[in-house]
Amino acid sequence: MLPFDLHPDATDEIREGVCYHDQNPPGKGDEFREAVYDAISFVRKFPAMGTVRANGARTRRALGFDWLIAYQETADGILVLAVFHGKRRPDYWASRLVTD
Repeated sequence: MLPFDLHPDATDEIREGVCYHDQNPPGKGDEFREAVYDAISFVRKFPAMGTVRANGARTRRALGFDWLIAYQETADGILVLAVFHGKRRPDYWASRLVTD
């Protein structure tokens, strides 16, 4: 399993997603967090299985939610670039890509 790191903004996005989902119904935020980390675990094992984006990054859905995890494979492992709702601002995070 590849190591992973979260972009600082992705950490904030996870926190915001948990807060949002805790509003309807309470406790749904924990399910959201678990789905996000399950998706990250999957891409750590199978990084090539994500959907390739035009910018070269990949995405994986957080199961049970309309949220995606954007990531790229780097020399150090997996970098989670963003955690975002799939129907909003699809590539706002593209500037976070690491270039060699």
